[in-house]
Amino acid sequence: MALCKYCGQDAGLLRLAHSECHRSHEQGVTKVRQLVLSSVTEDRDPSRIRAEIEQAARRGWIRYDDTQALVLRTWHEAIDRVVQDGVLASEEEQRINALSGALGYDLAKLPEDAKLKLVMGRVLREVMEGRIPPCPTAVDGAHPFNLQRSEQMVWLFRRVRYIEEKTRRRYVGGSSGMSFRVMKGVYYRVGQSRGRVEEHTSMEQADVGLLGLTTKHLYFAGDRRSLRLPYSKLVTIRPYNNGIGVVRDTATARPQLFVTGNGWFVYNLTMNLSAMAN
Repeated sequence: MALCKYCGQDAGLLRLAHSECHRSHEQGVTKVRQLVLSSVTEDRDPSRIRAEIEQAARRGWIRYDDTQALVLRTWHEAIDRVVQDGVLASEEEQRINALSGALGYDLAKLPEDAKLKLVMGRVLREVMEGRIPPCPTAVDGAHPFNLQRSEQMVWLFRRVRYIEEKTRRRYVGGSSGMSFRVMKGVYYRVGQSRGRVEEHTSMEQADVGLLGLTTKHLYFAGDRRSLRLPYSKLVTIRPYNNGIGVVRDTATARPQLFVTGNGWFVYNLTMNLSAMAN
């Protein structure tokens, strides 16, 4: 006879668990997840959350270590949900902090991508509300850009790929023809043609460097390129999955792309900073 892996009692021949225990376990897992998710997305009393989770775990035959892993995994999922729109509302941030304290979790120990999402959401919220927060990504405020008076760095992206449009030309269909000697010192050329010019346009990586978004400009600094683009001189700002594309207000302007890896954030931050500057 085998023992039930949940309650530890006789489960019967060739059985690993009672069907009732297995059903209770699944219900317990669902309940724990609901408690954690609702604590971040709804107004709940954070002082009661630990006791409610422990009670749901006991009823669902969930072991302590498994409960801790389930709660932590669901907590990360809840954070992802609240920042899906790119903005971390004040109420959402307060709930995350309250749940963190109630469960004894340190926000500083979150995975780097989760911490970054929280910071991005907070910065974007403050900019949308008309406040300029200190730049969280410039170490000790250091950056290579010469800012203008009253200009403030808001976000600094590293290892950004700068891509620009290139046009290459070549001659095709031309021929030098053939020369025939008519007499000494005199030659006659036949079949000569000048051909035509073909143009091919492509987007090519021009450099890799730092992209800075300030209250007035978009800056880029790489080994070969340095740019300062006023928001007021940008005709278009286009969103991409992993960055943004801009076109300046000049007759010969060509698209310029900046690949940051965070398309939704860099686009929304640039648009809001541009609106504030203009």
